Amino acid sequence: MSYAYLRAGAKNEALALCRRVLAYGEESHHHANWSRLYGAMIFREMGQVSEALPLARRASQVARQSGYVVQTVWSDLLHGRAAI
Repeated sequence: MSYAYLRAGAKNEALALCRRVLAYGEESHHHANWSRLYGAMIFREMGQVSEALPLARRASQVARQSGYVVQTVWSDLLHGRAAI
C-alpha cells in the first residue's frame, strides 16, 4: 500500500504508512521481514538511504538465518542499491 501511495505521488502518506507498519510488533520473522524489505524500498525511493540501509541489513540477516531465499536475494539487492 505504501508503494502505491508513493507511485501516486502521495509521498507523505507512503512514509507515514511505512513507519506505522514498521512500528508494529510483528511476531512472525517472515512477515516482519517483508515489512523491512518494503520499508527499505520506500525509504530508498524517497532518498532516505540512512533509514533504508539498516532495514535492508536487518532483512538480509533475518532472511539468511531463517533460510528465506527470496527475501535474501531481495534484501541483498536493496542493500546494494541503497548504498549507491
